[in-house]
Amino acid sequence: MNVKPVKKCVIPIAGYGTRLFPATKATIKALFPIVDTDGIAKPIIQIIIEEAIASGIEEVFLVTQDDQRDVVNAYFSEDCRYHISEVLKQRPDLRARAAAILELGRRITYVIQDEQKGFGHAVYCAKDFVGDEPFLLLLGDHIYISKSSSRCAKQAIDVFLTYGKSVTTVTPTPEEQLKSFGAIQGRKIPARAGHADRSDEPVRFAQRLLCEPQVFEVTILKEKPDVEYARKHLRVTSLKTGMYFCNFGIDVLAPQIFEILEYNIRHDIRHRGEFQLREAMATLMQQDGLYACVVKGERYDIGIPQEFVKTVARFGEFSRKAPNSL
Repeated sequence: MNVKPVKKCVIPIAGYGTRLFPATKATIKALFPIVDTDGIAKPIIQIIIEEAIASGIEEVFLVTQDDQRDVVNAYFSEDCRYHISEVLKQRPDLRARAAAILELGRRITYVIQDEQKGFGHAVYCAKDFVGDEPFLLLLGDHIYISKSSSRCAKQAIDVFLTYGKSVTTVTPTPEEQLKSFGAIQGRKIPARAGHADRSDEPVRFAQRLLCEPQVFEVTILKEKPDVEYARKHLRVTSLKTGMYFCNFGIDVLAPQIFEILEYNIRHDIRHRGEFQLREAMATLMQQDGLYACVVKGERYDIGIPQEFVKTVARFGEFSRKAPNSL
């Protein structure tokens, strides 16, 4: 099996951020600040891009509105303003952070989405930039904390490289949250570590088995299912009653997804008035197969006020223990 490496990442950030208005009147959602787990205050988009780079990504494509591009590009490409530059002369630690931001900026290409026609349309806008390569897809308002030695995005990439099929990530989710997420049903795949050379040192073998995420071959992918449908079609025996595997917010997709999205756009096939990615992924599942990775980690959605509060609090718990915290 010849599987291309995953070196490109698409991050759509072109939404209006209406749920966070009027804060988004001051700045776009992607630049909202969070104190990261390393104790450093960063805009959300920097945390997301660092997740991608730490997972082996080399090129990042930000799908933005035209007026958003200048704001984000100013952060990642401009030197600091004069009064800050004077302070940096006395602070080598801050100079290093500023240099790291500029280095991230060199990896970014901006893709303009002229009209808001749905998440699937935003992803399709990156078609010519991604080309015929697989790519990592990250949401522009989700950040993650891994509970594994691997980043959350890296866990998904590793599953793609192992099986050679597109991968969506999932996490156990209570029934009352089904209205907010897509959910899956699938056939559990035996752990690959179980087929490894057992002559390996026993403790190391056990550690590998423990760290390896659960993987399912997806048979049903349903966006925001109602409870009746979920109880009938999406129950997974390994989960407690009332729990389902719902989207975690990270995908690794084969380039065939662009052909499906193009067909839907050309024939004006919409769902809930927009060109949706999950419906295109359901078609991809039927045509080429789709795997689901149960990520060892936590997801945080900053696009909703109540969830933004939870994110700040949770990341604050980690940042207080970080060496850079004050």
